[in-house]
Amino acid sequence: MTIRETLQGWCTDIFAGDMFKGVETILKLNPSTSEYQTVWNVVCNIYEDVCVPVGMGLVLIYFVVNLYERAMQQNNFDLDHIVKMLLKLFFGLYFIEHGLELMASIYSLGFSFVSDIAATGGKEYSSAGVVKKVWTSLTGEAWKGEWGKLESIGYFLAYGISLLIPFLATKILMVVVNFVCYSRLIEFYIRTAMAPIALSDFFTEGTHSNGWRFVKGYIAVALQSGIIMLAVIVFNSVGNALLGSEVESYWVALIKYLALAFATVGIMLKSLSLTKEIVGAN
Repeated sequence: MTIRETLQGWCTDIFAGDMFKGVETILKLNPSTSEYQTVWNVVCNIYEDVCVPVGMGLVLIYFVVNLYERAMQQNNFDLDHIVKMLLKLFFGLYFIEHGLELMASIYSLGFSFVSDIAATGGKEYSSAGVVKKVWTSLTGEAWKGEWGKLESIGYFLAYGISLLIPFLATKILMVVVNFVCYSRLIEFYIRTAMAPIALSDFFTEGTHSNGWRFVKGYIAVALQSGIIMLAVIVFNSVGNALLGSEVESYWVALIKYLALAFATVGIMLKSLSLTKEIVGAN
């Protein structure tokens, strides 16, 4: 590969928007049926063999404590109160034992959510014309051409720094984007495995319990994929609008593009807090 081709490769990588192109594929991964089936089986085993017994034990402890408090606080504590509490205990134990189906249903909702958003999204970001315009603006030459050995060294020193730092910045952004997407997947696995413990107080406090907040937080994780996908769609649309016309100069195009890319990644980093605010899980 010649120096010219190397610099053109950097220019392409900077303005191609590649840091977002694999996002949809990652977000559409179904942990229970995709290549991560082995991990899902491990999570299910931890849920059933480790966390369900712990969760049921906590339910019984909460039941005894709640029964004692009711008996001490109410003078008219009778069989009717005991029956109601036993019913709550039964539903609490049943809820924990079959909570895995609930978690899978919530995640399926998030999977459908991101699929629908991706299906109704706008046009993909088009970089082919942009890259050539930016290259011409930077070097004053057409995309196709050749440099001699001395010219290559001079041009590398002249244009290399202008391209190298933005090139490294886009690679860092790509790492951050993948970090956000995969951290969501890992959080989903951890929340699923720990669900019986988190849901153990649900029957005593109802919608004011930690268990209910956990369910809303789980919904937020499921819907987070939609916010991330929406950020990518906005990036594609705004990127086409900003860079689809004539490129004023390399630096103007670079500032616009990197500002848009950093803003998009910033929204991705805030995506979980946004979805928690939407579902009221804060």
